[in-house]
Amino acid sequence: FVFLISVCDQMSIGVFLFFGVKDAMTVDIVESFTNKFHIPLVSPSLTKVKNVASSFQIHMKPSYTRAIIDMVKHYKWKVLYYVYDSNEGLQRFEEVYSTLHRDPTLNISVVPVKLEEVDYSHEILRSLDVMYYIGLKTFTIDLSSLDAYRSLMRQIAEVGMNREGYFYLFACLDFSKLDFTRFLHGGVNVTGFDIVDSNSADVKSFLRKWRSANTNIYPSAGEPLMSESAMSVDALETIVSALDMMLQEDRFIFKKNFRRLKMFNFNGNITTRGIPCSKVTNLDPPPQPWQHGQEILQALKSVMFNGLTGPVSFDEKGYRKDFELLVSTVGIDRPPQQEPPYLQLRDPKNKGTTANSRILNGDKYEGFILDFAEKIAEELNVNLKFREVSDENYGEEISKGIWNGMVGELRNGTADLAIAPLTITLAREKAIDFTKPFMDVGISIMIKKPDIEKPGVFSFMKPFSLSIWMFILLAYTAVSIGLFLVSRFSPYEWRKILSSAGISYENDFSLINSFWFSTGALMLQGSDECPRSISGRIIGTVWWFFVLIIISTYTANLAAFLTVENMVAPIESADQLAAQDQIKYGCRKSGSTEKFFEENQVTTYRNMGAYMKNNPSVMVATTREGIERVRNSKGKYALLIESTMNEYENSREPCDTLKVGRNLNAEGYGIATPTGSIYRLNLAVLMLHEDGTLLRLKRRWWQDKSQCAPEGTKESSGKPSLSLSNVAGVFYILIGGLVIAVVFGAFQFIVKQLHLEPKVIKSGSRVYVWVWAGIRHK
Repeated sequence: FVFLISVCDQMSIGVFLFFGVKDAMTVDIVESFTNKFHIPLVSPSLTKVKNVASSFQIHMKPSYTRAIIDMVKHYKWKVLYYVYDSNEGLQRFEEVYSTLHRDPTLNISVVPVKLEEVDYSHEILRSLDVMYYIGLKTFTIDLSSLDAYRSLMRQIAEVGMNREGYFYLFACLDFSKLDFTRFLHGGVNVTGFDIVDSNSADVKSFLRKWRSANTNIYPSAGEPLMSESAMSVDALETIVSALDMMLQEDRFIFKKNFRRLKMFNFNGNITTRGIPCSKVTNLDPPPQPWQHGQEILQALKSVMFNGLTGPVSFDEKGYRKDFELLVSTVGIDRPPQQEPPYLQLRDPKNKGTTANSRILNGDKYEGFILDFAEKIAEELNVNLKFREVSDENYGEEISKGIWNGMVGELRNGTADLAIAPLTITLAREKAIDFTKPFMDVGISIMIKKPDIEKPGVFSFMKPFSLSIWMFILLAYTAVSIGLFLVSRFSPYEWRKILSSAGISYENDFSLINSFWFSTGALMLQGSDECPRSISGRIIGTVWWFFVLIIISTYTANLAAFLTVENMVAPIESADQLAAQDQIKYGCRKSGSTEKFFEENQVTTYRNMGAYMKNNPSVMVATTREGIERVRNSKGKYALLIESTMNEYENSREPCDTLKVGRNLNAEGYGIATPTGSIYRLNLAVLMLHEDGTLLRLKRRWWQDKSQCAPEGTKESSGKPSLSLSNVAGVFYILIGGLVIAVVFGAFQFIVKQLHLEPKVIKSGSRVYVWVWAGIRHK
């Protein structure tokens, strides 16, 4: 009522047009007055978001509901919680709801959330936080003032909803004026609009004047330029421009309306002072519309200029058209998920420049993926920004049509590309698009590197197998016996001996001497006796030739067997892994590796999949967790991991992991995009393949940066030294031979003494005398 009286009092004096803010309580009164009396209203506020029938209102605040709808479509959200606290917010919700539901292809569920008291919203926020929903929780926040936004943001942080898994779209025009300190590092995404471009020349010029203004006259001089203030300035500029336009066309257009500093309204034959709302007396003429109202309205609608809020122009209904909104995003500068060699923190020693990089948020990181993405960005002539996938998963279909991980974010529009070690699978190909593979991979087995097997005591025998040693022994025996028999039958091996007893014949090649001859040749030492017969010499010659080849071969292999320290892996294949129960095995959850074992029809792989499903404790959340589990398991855990990662980790300190067996399958990594992406990525990938760029990148990150010595090499640059353990068996044989010789010699001595002196007096002194006499005996 007070507002109504104030408006009528002002109209009775006379007005050209109204300028001021309006709210839900006054909008109907204002609209009624402006339409009835043809008095234009220029307002920086907006209470009706729909383009209703033409009226006498000029709306400086644009209807940005279309922008909200476009953002929801862009991100491909499936469930949207629309949080509001005012009638204006309710109207925007209704338009968003009706627009989205008119398009059956979108399939978006819009849920309204009314905040009765913004300052006391903890319970509502907690209920939204604990609500179960697979995927990203998306909210549009549409509040009536910046203070309301600040209050709700504080409560969001207190409840803990400023973390990964949440996406907020702020439906305000002063997004940059809010403090997002508590939203920067939790992984949450916050996006909003600004209508004032602080970098524009017009805004900079105005702010310079505004900061230097007299605070006594303008108490708020120097304060930040809010959207409503900027729209008020543009509204005044619109009014001045419209009236100036009318005066340029007819500078006497308002001359008749002023008499003695009073304003009159001439409408037909009726003249009134001002524009009264009603008759004061019965003699007064009835209220009449403002005679220049239509002309002023049309002039206002035809105004066009660049103001503080960007391009200013209006449609036939008085709403802003062709306006510009700045879209800003904060809170997603969380470090990307690190998984060397694909992505890792940059080595401080690496002084490579990133000044001309096309990768935003990548100056602190390095890796194959970063280099590869840089090449892709160059081919596409675009800039890319890395961020971490919210749930640290590659992508698995949780329920029909709902995916987590990178695939889920591509489907809901949170990301445009997924450049990662993301395996191309049939299920993923149905949900998103992939490029040609940029790297070929396969599932492999990683185990802890087994302890090195030290050379055995008799490692000097390893150059030949047991069967060869047996054949050598057999040949040695056969040659010795053959030489003995030939010498017995050949007359040339017998020597005539003349003695006092007469003539006797003697043969040097007794059975013992024949074995001694073979032994001497085998040891490359020779013997005093040599065959004199043709047959004996033939046997000796072929034996020497045989020994020459055998000894040469043995010597050539002996060094390798004495110096090589072998590793004996407990398993060598997936079949062996599946058949045993001492070593547990698992893979990363929610990945293509797990899906491979679940769906494979090969018996071995199907059994392995069943084992992992029945023993969830063997599964790991991340690849890094699995690798650490292998290293700490003392050989009792094997990780099923993609081959490229396996090869890389095996080359990293502490160099204690090992890839065993062949790859279980053949797959590929590809760049993932939403279905129907406009980017021509296949051509870029093929070009990098053909010019060798991808091969050079892989060599750089897998081979050139290895921290482990190649297998079979030593850290020392000199020749390896043998330890006692390498040749201990030779010493054992030497000691054993000495002991046997001494024992055998003593035995022969005793036997001979007993033969020479059979009667031995068994007394201590006589035994000593007997032994001494035996030693002196010739």
